[in-house]
Amino acid sequence: MSADYIGYYAIDNAGQLIWFEKLVNGTLSDGTAKNENANAVLTNNITLNNETFVFEPDTGLIKVTGEAVAYLGTGIKGNGSGANEAFDTTASTMGPWYTLAADGYETTYAYSGTIRVWTPIDNYSGIFDGNGKTVSGLYINGTADRVGLFGMVTGTVKNLGVINSYIRGSSYVGAVGGKNNGSFEGCYNAGFVGGDLVFIGGVVGLNSGTVKGCYNAGYISGNNYVGGVAGKSEGNSISGCYNIGTVIGYGYYTYVGGVCGCIYFADLTDCYNIGTVSGYDDGATVGGVCGDGDGTYGKISNCYNIGTVSGVGEGVSIGGICGTIDSCEISNCYYLADSETDSIDGTTFKTSAQFASGEVAWLLQDAQTDKTVQTWGQVKLGEATPILTSDARYAVRRVECGDTPYYNTNKLYGDINNDMKVDYDDLTRLLKASVGIGYSDGGIDSDAAGLALADLNSDGTIDAIDAAMLEMAISGGSDYKLQ
Repeated sequence: MSADYIGYYAIDNAGQLIWFEKLVNGTLSDGTAKNENANAVLTNNITLNNETFVFEPDTGLIKVTGEAVAYLGTGIKGNGSGANEAFDTTASTMGPWYTLAADGYETTYAYSGTIRVWTPIDNYSGIFDGNGKTVSGLYINGTADRVGLFGMVTGTVKNLGVINSYIRGSSYVGAVGGKNNGSFEGCYNAGFVGGDLVFIGGVVGLNSGTVKGCYNAGYISGNNYVGGVAGKSEGNSISGCYNIGTVIGYGYYTYVGGVCGCIYFADLTDCYNIGTVSGYDDGATVGGVCGDGDGTYGKISNCYNIGTVSGVGEGVSIGGICGTIDSCEISNCYYLADSETDSIDGTTFKTSAQFASGEVAWLLQDAQTDKTVQTWGQVKLGEATPILTSDARYAVRRVECGDTPYYNTNKLYGDINNDMKVDYDDLTRLLKASVGIGYSDGGIDSDAAGLALADLNSDGTIDAIDAAMLEMAISGGSDYKLQ
């Protein structure tokens, strides 16, 4: 193990993780003293239960397969695609077990197999490094508060995934932690998280610390303050996070957001949602990134949403970025639409073509305080959307060609002098290159780098044909585009 982990407990299996939980919670039977400051690192993926927990869209139930087969309620309506009329379009009750009978589903209130119930690691103030590993099969099903792999965290939890799990509590419910007063970094959820009352999030229920580089790929269901990453964030920050899962709030006047249900005097920066976000009751406030932005000193910036956002009920507020804003500052945020669908200042609609072109990725990166530090990029223009990445291969450039901007993830053809424009100065160099004049004499060297910039027709030479193509592109005399 690396010297960076000197003094850490190395956790290699489920038994060792359970021992660590008891160490922190002070419940070891051998008299070992409680240690809330203990540091730990995972050295292997941990499986707490061998069951699989799979969400079935037709019924809205979680199918549990292990020593037996049964179903868990989620509070989510089925999509009507199956033959089980009992739950195809009616929400199940979150928590109870169901079995499949000849005439539909029946409540059983028990699982006939053996399943281990997890006790959250609570009041944790140490450093827990997941080391890129996962905890699978985590099962909690009750009405307790501060529920998750951790209950309350005042220390640091990082580089950890919670997958293939069913986690249900009352309030302060999250896969990684119920409540964060410390730091969560590089963590994610890919299981079910549900709560009967408030503060339900894929990663953390209530954040009063920092959450950075985290995401949700699971199913989140809750009554109020429901978010893909955090149910609510108070007085601190969430940055570099995203949701690709499903987030549903079903309470009266619920706040639901793709990344966070509500921010209160907190910052939400460089985040995005491409998942599904829904609110199902009167007065619901539903936003692609954040349900509600509240507090004079709060700020939502450099975010985007291309996911589906919906609400059912009277007085529902729906927004591409935020459902509502109350004294919170919002800037440089973009949502997918063909025309303006809300009037919140600081949010701008962009079409699918604009997202695909690289324009939005460039706008998000250009708004960074330090533009030399890459935060946003795009893997493939024309087919993809912006991603959070420091990989220089995916940096998006904006180049002016005449009066038209073009975007590319690579060095653009034609920008010979590297001034972020394609103009007649570049054409002059190309013309000189076509008669053999090198870069030092005002032309272009005909090496691999030069060809990458100026061989517009990809025939292996820089010649008059390339110059003619460049001239037509600059003048707007053809449909040729420099990308």
